Amino acid sequence: MMLFKTLLLALTTFLITTALGAPSQHMARDPGLDKPTIEPPAPNLDWHLTRLLKGPIVEEVKFWDNGKINQQCKDVFQKNGFKIEDILMFHVHYSDCYLPWTMCAHKAAQWTAPLIALNIGLIPPNMRVWIRHVIALPGEARTSALNFSVLIHGQATMQDIFASAAPGFGQGIMGDGKPYWAKQPWLDAYAADSAVLNDKAKANQKENFAQMNVVAMAEFENPGCWKDAIPQLEKLRHQVDVIKTELGRYFNTIEGVKCEARWLVDTPVGLPEELPDYGA
Repeated sequence: MMLFKTLLLALTTFLITTALGAPSQHMARDPGLDKPTIEPPAPNLDWHLTRLLKGPIVEEVKFWDNGKINQQCKDVFQKNGFKIEDILMFHVHYSDCYLPWTMCAHKAAQWTAPLIALNIGLIPPNMRVWIRHVIALPGEARTSALNFSVLIHGQATMQDIFASAAPGFGQGIMGDGKPYWAKQPWLDAYAADSAVLNDKAKANQKENFAQMNVVAMAEFENPGCWKDAIPQLEKLRHQVDVIKTELGRYFNTIEGVKCEARWLVDTPVGLPEELPDYGA
């Protein structure tokens, strides 16, 4: 298992380094934040994330062989102009949760099922429960989020994949319809800092939270881990610390920690002709 993980991590690092600097499309850049980025802006953090985050055992990656797909995969493929017959459905069972995650990938997607399984597993279990599905497509490197699902396009970076999982987490755990990035503790922390992580974080508070959540998630169990990769992290310290203080319990990956519950219901499953077409 350790050899398998090492090989997959090496392959992941190779794939994602070709996409450094690729644009992320989590959300529109409006109205925009007025703080500058740290100098230099944070680099791609994938190499560090693979070494800092502790994932569970991937107990099973099982492809479906019954011809069925789920509704969200069908919708995403049709919306993006891909053929339904190119959908590969699979589920992933992790050792830290009692239910598997349903995922799908295009046959030509750069992010394959084993790579997706391993890297999504690096997200702590009680944050990961706020991912409904993961959908991988070929194309230009970017990520997006849709109805608590993460969409991976092309050779997207791990950092952007984790950032695309953050808004669902930041909204789901609140329970009152008001996402964490709109709460006063987060806004106060932002006001107390003098910069943001990178250009993506300048888009709005939703994207800023998404980017900072990746940093805080890794630092929660690895204090001081970013001093070399992000020399000016102290300019972001209030944002990092408020996430760690208020949301840190969801980042726990110590041995024995399990997912507390699976709150999100999978989209309907059926044969392609049994499920409504996108936009119908």
